[in-house]
Amino acid sequence: MTGEADPPSHPAFELRHAHDRVELVLYPAHEAAPSVEAISAELRSTAVGAVDSMTIARALSTHARNPHGTLVTTVGYPYVLASTEPPCTVVMSLDRLAAFIVPVLPPARPATAAASEAPAEPLADAGDSVVPEPEPEPAPALLTAAELRQRLADAGVVAGLLDDVIDAYGDGMVPEEICCVARGVRAVPGVDARLEYHIESEAPGAPVGVGEGAIDLHALSAHRFVVEHTPLVTHWPAIPGTPGFDVRGTVLEPPPVRETDLQKVAGANTEVTGDTLAATIAGRPVVNPRGAVDVLPVFEVAGNLDFHVGNIEFPGDVIVRGDVRPGFSIKAGGSVTISGLVEGASITAGHDLSVLGTVGEHRTTLEVGGNLRARYLHTTDARVTGAVTVASEIVSCSIAAASITTNSQGRVVGGYIEAVTTIDTGTFGSKEGRSTEVCVTSEEPDAVIRARRAVEPGLLLSVGGRSLPIRDEISSASFWNVNGVVVTLPAGADLAAAEARRAEEAA
Repeated sequence: MTGEADPPSHPAFELRHAHDRVELVLYPAHEAAPSVEAISAELRSTAVGAVDSMTIARALSTHARNPHGTLVTTVGYPYVLASTEPPCTVVMSLDRLAAFIVPVLPPARPATAAASEAPAEPLADAGDSVVPEPEPEPAPALLTAAELRQRLADAGVVAGLLDDVIDAYGDGMVPEEICCVARGVRAVPGVDARLEYHIESEAPGAPVGVGEGAIDLHALSAHRFVVEHTPLVTHWPAIPGTPGFDVRGTVLEPPPVRETDLQKVAGANTEVTGDTLAATIAGRPVVNPRGAVDVLPVFEVAGNLDFHVGNIEFPGDVIVRGDVRPGFSIKAGGSVTISGLVEGASITAGHDLSVLGTVGEHRTTLEVGGNLRARYLHTTDARVTGAVTVASEIVSCSIAAASITTNSQGRVVGGYIEAVTTIDTGTFGSKEGRSTEVCVTSEEPDAVIRARRAVEPGLLLSVGGRSLPIRDEISSASFWNVNGVVVTLPAGADLAAAEARRAEEAA
């Protein structure tokens, strides 16, 4: 019927029947513009006889030039056979999910035929004027509800009949517009089974910035460990789809859903109970290279590491909730997390070492296979495979690492600090003139020593095997090896600035 349409399934367009054609209505621009594929899929559920993608594409292109207006264009016509008898024919949509009646007009009568079939009239007198009576128009053909049902049955339309629409034709009515008289039901796809992991997606222990270059290390051990019976993975079963049917009564099966096996992700120290994978011990959950979840055992000290506990040698992770007292040692195959102070202790960690308090006094020794994070480092000997990140200051230490960083307010005072690629702090040295030596060993162009605030006199620095003693105070600077000479650039200088200096020196 003119202007009628189903509720639009897309906010940007709709398809409607208008007299003997199907029209596409494109509304003003939305966040998601319709595609040719989306419109074509909808068009297959109308009375259109064919889908012309080029016509749809041209309409979208025209609308794109004026996206704030509404565009209406014809995108198809019902397929009606020339031999179809009036007053209508039945047309199924291309996807057979709807059936329509389309009006069929009787063939026009030739004008000569009307004249030849007229009965002979007696001749009038020559003076008379003869006006023939007009031929009455034939009465329009009516369609009854019973006839419509028969036509639908003859066309094979047996399911999804819209009884209220069909019965409205009653004892006879003239079909004037395209009208939907049967509608099937699409199959509803199901939902695949899925596994929901209750494990932190990001590596634990990452420092949190709190502004002004400060680092908050209090959350380093949050959510890293679980207790016995903690759910690790939940299995959500597949939900089967719902079958549909077309107007010919054919059942439309939904696509098959995929299942998944929770048992395949059960690793060490876990067990499957129903639809849940849970830990069987207290430990640290990780996803191993096979994709399964393991729970690594953890040695946890509720208070201080002292004479009540003794030295610790453990193949997994170690957590100390208090301090590590002088003279004690920890040897862990995994990571070590210490909430308090470390004084005069020896700690070996196969992976990361995190100290929320201060490392200092009585000469602490650290061997770290991963990264080291601490708030302060005082009088510490540390050999670190990865990066050293210190929230505040490094004082009178001997450190070797891949990179060494403090916040912009931090400082490096006294001792010998060596990194492979980068040493970055706020201030080097002290006004008291304490002997401080810093060294970056890499000969790569990006090797740099950076002071965000100041460099005090008495500092000896080395970059890529070339040394530079600092005799005067410098407000802030970065130091690069340029063609075998250590040069001074602004603190914010990057590799591009260093390369420009190299080019300048070469010229």
